[in-house]
Amino acid sequence: MNCTYCAKEIQDGSIVCSYCGRAVLPVKSPIVSGSIEETNLEEANTFKKRFARIRSNLYAIEAFEFGVLSFLAGTFIGLLMIFVPDTSQTDILTKLLSGPLVFLGGFIALVALWGVYLLYIILARAGGPIIDIGLWVLMTSITASFTFWCWTILDINRLIVSKLFYRGEAPVEYAWSHASKLRYKQWKLQQSGILPTTMTNSAPKPMATQEDHLPKLKKLKEMQDAGLITAQDYDTQKAEILSRLMSEPAPIAASTLTATSIPMKLVMELQQGNDRQRRAASYKLGKLKSPEAVTALIGAYNDTDGTVRLNVINGLRTIGTQEALDFLKSHNL
Repeated sequence: MNCTYCAKEIQDGSIVCSYCGRAVLPVKSPIVSGSIEETNLEEANTFKKRFARIRSNLYAIEAFEFGVLSFLAGTFIGLLMIFVPDTSQTDILTKLLSGPLVFLGGFIALVALWGVYLLYIILARAGGPIIDIGLWVLMTSITASFTFWCWTILDINRLIVSKLFYRGEAPVEYAWSHASKLRYKQWKLQQSGILPTTMTNSAPKPMATQEDHLPKLKKLKEMQDAGLITAQDYDTQKAEILSRLMSEPAPIAASTLTATSIPMKLVMELQQGNDRQRRAASYKLGKLKSPEAVTALIGAYNDTDGTVRLNVINGLRTIGTQEALDFLKSHNL
């Protein structure tokens, strides 16, 4: 065998190299195909894959958690019934069955409450903030404070589970957070290909206008006159700038907005505001149901913020003009 450091040949089974004086690292023998080691390795890899699959599914984690909690409660009640003396002369069979009955009943109750909780989240996500508030008012009027405390506890539990165990890609939804429902809805649209998956938190770059391109053309002309570039280079750069200018949507000018038109402030916030302003502006423009808001919403479809793009799609559907519907159809929305 050879030393793992100086590569000198040493006696088999040596612990220290006689040349460099370092401890010799043991050489692992290769795993033989079909051996017990290979079988154990495959079983370990299979277990890891299944465990990772469970950790990527929040519903599976919560269902497993409720099963464990019900089992612990049933075991505790069963032990109390068996070992704690009582004066009711309860027969031993009833005591033995008390644990499994508590486990089964507790698990069914937890799953039922969890199912109502998930149903509320699904309906609120699909219906928007108005349906969200309406469902909350309805459930509160029926169950008083029970709904509040139940969903609050489930939200806290989901927050803890998502931090400690959940490793999936889907955003976590909470009953008391409509923003979390919007994030999940946006993620689903991205997975289905309706929305692009590239997202950043930065504000969109201001749209280039004719005034932005004129200095570039003048500078190119000066460079051509000075002999720094050829006429062919000038024509190529000029054609590129002009084609870019023609392909970019022109921003809405203030002069095109009349007193009865959409608020100019919303248009400016949609084009140049921060993330929060652009989200609010895109949402409000859609709720105006004004055909004059279609151009502004279409111009914001390529916004870097996913919530803005989602508001644009919903706003165009709400307005429903032929221009809006044609745009949605052309993008398979």
